[in-house]
Amino acid sequence: MTETLVIRLFGGFSVTRNGERIPGLHLREGERLLAYLTLHHSTPITYRTLAGLFWPSEARSESGEFPSTRQAIYALRQHLGDDAGILASVGKGVVQLNLDGVDCDLLAFDTLAASTEPQDWQRALALAEAPLLEGWSEAWVVEARQRRARIAQRLRERTAATPAETITLEPTGGAVLPGSRFYIERPADHTFAEAITRRDSIVLIKGPRQIGKTSLLARGLEQARQQGTRVVLTDVQALPEACLATPDVFFRFLARTLALELELPFHPADDWPDDLPPQTNLEMFLQSRILAAEPSPVIWALDETDRLLSSPFASDIFGLFRSWHNRRALKPTSAWSRLTLAIGYATEAHLFILDANQSPFNVGTRATLSDFTRGQLSELNQRYGSPLATPRALERLHALTAGHPYLARCCFDALTRRVATLEHLESEGSRDEGPFGDHLRRLLSGVQASPELAESLQKLLRGKPPLPLEHFYRLRSAGIIVGESVEAATLRCALYHDYFSRHLGSETLSPSPMRERESGVTTRSRDDGSSGGAR
Repeated sequence: MTETLVIRLFGGFSVTRNGERIPGLHLREGERLLAYLTLHHSTPITYRTLAGLFWPSEARSESGEFPSTRQAIYALRQHLGDDAGILASVGKGVVQLNLDGVDCDLLAFDTLAASTEPQDWQRALALAEAPLLEGWSEAWVVEARQRRARIAQRLRERTAATPAETITLEPTGGAVLPGSRFYIERPADHTFAEAITRRDSIVLIKGPRQIGKTSLLARGLEQARQQGTRVVLTDVQALPEACLATPDVFFRFLARTLALELELPFHPADDWPDDLPPQTNLEMFLQSRILAAEPSPVIWALDETDRLLSSPFASDIFGLFRSWHNRRALKPTSAWSRLTLAIGYATEAHLFILDANQSPFNVGTRATLSDFTRGQLSELNQRYGSPLATPRALERLHALTAGHPYLARCCFDALTRRVATLEHLESEGSRDEGPFGDHLRRLLSGVQASPELAESLQKLLRGKPPLPLEHFYRLRSAGIIVGESVEAATLRCALYHDYFSRHLGSETLSPSPMRERESGVTTRSRDDGSSGGAR
């Protein structure tokens, strides 16, 4: 992730890059010169003005030369290094500080204080909990401090007169409830909703693990209920292992599930003849007892169907689903026109179903879920009460998580509960004992269960030749990597890159391509404008 300069004026003065103080600025003149220029950012400042504040004897000179001022500005640029460009000469003996791209609490405070939104006032007050340049006594500091203190007092008065919104947090694990304020709609939501309204035969909900497939299904099924559709949900991942022992046990279990969910009787003696194949029995039960019995449509959602792909009778299962789709096409007015299958999965099905004519994964409507965009992260931030106060802070969160829905919600939850700061999430996030330790250890355990897969991931981290195709698909379906091709494969987010680099050997690992693309940073400053930081 790109390093960004961080300037803090509230509380003690500090300038950091990547969590480390800029060397050389501890000198009195260097710190005060930069602090003054920050207070007057985007305003041209003459050398005479600076000399009058810091080197009065030069300011009184008639020569018009200000050697101490010139030397201090030169030294300041040297200390700033790659960020020296923020201090520009805009004329002879005139300089101007530009804070574009700089993470500065003063700039964030002034911007938020000028807002008309109460939540922005609260964020501004959180930034200004400590006095501006605390402990400094120069006249120009006192004037700036008093000015911000007056602004903060007005914000407190406005906030007190405005009813505060109470935000009730929810558990971050598992599916997001359909009515949750923290659910962020993505294009896949609209695709799924339209497919349900049209009553398509098959709707495929695809995406890596923990990206929100179950949450999308829950919202879509609630929409279906409101439209008068009968709904059945089968969580394949939750099925007992015994249910997958034989085709007869499995298909009979599905029939019982359908009957139970739709509150219909199931009589094995009548509904499950011993002389017929189990998939035929399921098909007959579905057609005669469910579809033909009532005119209302049925949507049957099967979540986490990846588990079935490796079953020895997977071709029987998915071939049956495909045949129901074909029946709808051949007999559009039959009872089969009332059935919609919604299939949630992450794995590349073609690795397991070699006969394309037996696969339901190459027909129907596709709703593919992706990570949150920056705009969606911004919306989620607002729904959590805006614990991140600046666009730069949001960039940093995106750089850390790449918009991973589960990780993003974990971050916002921790910030809002004030149990962590953004700096803590950045510095400790990729450690086993850090805030994401359980999540990361589960991923690592899954990778290490296959030495070949672990070796391939290690080679990817080292920038070695492309992954074997099967390993590419397995890692992508697990949500560890992203990319539309083997050649474009990268770790899903900087957090994953740092964690797997640490555990799979880091001596010769290449930088994360994702980091190089991001404009966010991993700095460890005091609070980065986060009103949800731990105290």
